Amino acid sequence: MNVKNKSISTDARRRAAALLETLSVEEKLRQLGCTTLSGCEEPLEEKDLAGGIGAVALLDIRLKPKALACWLREIQEYIMAHSDHRIPALFHCEALGGPVVPDTCLFPNSIGLGATFAPQTVYSMADTIRRQMRAMGIRHALSPVLDVAKDLRWGRVNETYGGDPTLSAMMSCAYVDGLQGDDLRTGVAATAKHFLGYSQTTGGLNLTRTLADSR
Repeated sequence: MNVKNKSISTDARRRAAALLETLSVEEKLRQLGCTTLSGCEEPLEEKDLAGGIGAVALLDIRLKPKALACWLREIQEYIMAHSDHRIPALFHCEALGGPVVPDTCLFPNSIGLGATFAPQTVYSMADTIRRQMRAMGIRHALSPVLDVAKDLRWGRVNETYGGDPTLSAMMSCAYVDGLQGDDLRTGVAATAKHFLGYSQTTGGLNLTRTLADSR
């Protein structure tokens, strides 16, 4: 985190602490929840949104940016109107090489970016992703991938910056810095995934056992 960002969180923390004092246990639990939306054909009344929701996952989005922004505004207004405390939801989507939304910029996979040895390029890319996501109302990216590629049989090697931990760290930090921006109030939250052991699975299979020691 940039040093200048540390000074802006005090007021937000105070307001969050005061809000927590007024929330019921059920309302707190709802803020820990997440629901998935994939298209505007889904009636909001049929989704579990009334009473508030912590996060909304946007998967298989087929709307173009302008239409998506309008739809997300409609969802946000519905959530806030049906919550006593009018707490907005946090929308998130995959964004490793750009937001997974039609007609947004599509950048090279991380394995190609790693081959450039140019973290400033990754920073600039993430800054563009930040501006695109904010324009659509999406404030949380499920990126970057910090896994280090150790087994080329693993089907997600292309999502990593390669097999060198130092290079992977440099590129991942550049992505996070670009996505968060110089001011967190205009930034997008990053998810540092999967970080430890995920890529070193048995047989190189995805979503299976990982054998790792304390080192």
